[in-house]
Amino acid sequence: MGKRISRTVLGLCIAAVGIGYLGNQFSWWHFDLFFEGWWTLFIIVPCLVAIIESGPHLGNLLGLAFGICLLLHQQGVLRHGFIRRIALPAALVILGLYLVFSSFSRRRSVQYKAGSGGADFTQHPEYLAIFSSDYPKNAAKQFAGGSATAVFGNLEVDLRECALIGDCKFEATSVFGRVRIFAPVDCQVQMHSVPILGSNRCSVIAQGQGPVLHIEATSVFGQVEVL
Repeated sequence: MGKRISRTVLGLCIAAVGIGYLGNQFSWWHFDLFFEGWWTLFIIVPCLVAIIESGPHLGNLLGLAFGICLLLHQQGVLRHGFIRRIALPAALVILGLYLVFSSFSRRRSVQYKAGSGGADFTQHPEYLAIFSSDYPKNAAKQFAGGSATAVFGNLEVDLRECALIGDCKFEATSVFGRVRIFAPVDCQVQMHSVPILGSNRCSVIAQGQGPVLHIEATSVFGQVEVL
């Protein structure tokens, strides 16, 4: 359903651009796609598509807010230097709200404690590193997906001993940080990438007919890597 809606939105946007230029030919109006700050659409649109397809999470919300602020600045709505002053407070607000609402909306079977040592057997883990580094290892025999979020931090998630119960989704979000995921063996990996002034890379070679691990990767001035 989400992908169908995103394709519909993309199709309507393309049609609107065509209608705009068509109106120019008949002198109905003056349409110019290259308005002040047009390049910010390359940040805003991918974030909107990611929200529609996989739901809102920290990476696409921060990216959307960042893109909108840049657009308003280019349009003269926000004064010079204003974005710089509100960037950190706004990011903290979004991060705080994300942590509050995600604690209610996501299922968690076992509480994972950072730096506790040993393997984690949580079926749907949520790993988080804020101004820190962590190296969790998951060995769940009925792995059902999860998430890893690094904000000004570093996460290396080892899933090589996991056994997937079927196709599942793992959200990886990096904001001024790095998330490195070691994928489970005997499974296929598909990365859905939304890089916002960051980079996402998948080095896993497709093999076999096993279950599919969908990596929803969002990087904002950060890096997500799947090995």
